[in-house]
Amino acid sequence: MSSAQQWRLVCAFCLGLLWLSGCSSPGDTDSPDLGERLEAIRRLADEADDEAVERLAGAARHEDTRTACEAVWALGRAPRQSAVRALERVVSVKSESRPRVRQTAVMALGRRKEPRAREVLLEVARTDPEGAVRAEAAAAVGKVGTLDDVPFLTDLAAADPSVAVQSRAVGAIETLTGYRFPYDSRASEEQRREALERLKEDARRIAEFQKRFEQREAGR
Repeated sequence: MSSAQQWRLVCAFCLGLLWLSGCSSPGDTDSPDLGERLEAIRRLADEADDEAVERLAGAARHEDTRTACEAVWALGRAPRQSAVRALERVVSVKSESRPRVRQTAVMALGRRKEPRAREVLLEVARTDPEGAVRAEAAAAVGKVGTLDDVPFLTDLAAADPSVAVQSRAVGAIETLTGYRFPYDSRASEEQRREALERLKEDARRIAEFQKRFEQREAGR
């Protein structure tokens, strides 16, 4: 790489950091500086220290949704506990009104195995006002949860009016138990409700059996 190319790369990176530091003017995804902001976010994700997490958390509040989502996704990659706390703030409706950004934060939490990430996902699946966000949270519980979460997921699927939430909750149960259940999202509401009521009993029984088996094997 020539010295001129190196200089242009350094300038682009520094301009991106200025955006992340709150020195930007209002803009949107059509801004010519969007690429520089996104590149700066990706570089901060690679730094993986608490200062980088703090700056990413600031970028997650950017008024441009794409920039905010990129910062949120980068937080999911950061191997610091402070990143989980930052994502927890993002999924709160009180601090983030954009469903797309909250949904991205849920997906990022679904990549982490920390107990706190699981607790946050359970709360989001139960309380977020947007069905798409609740559905994503239910699916993420299937990635980071345990067999102990099967009763919660069966109750969620039976109670939530969103077909997307029902489907993703059933999928999470299938992931955790390794069993397929007869639920068809295209069926009538009455048929879906009947299937979900049967699933509550069957899935809980299977999960309890698997837990006892695992405990017995661990005691050998």
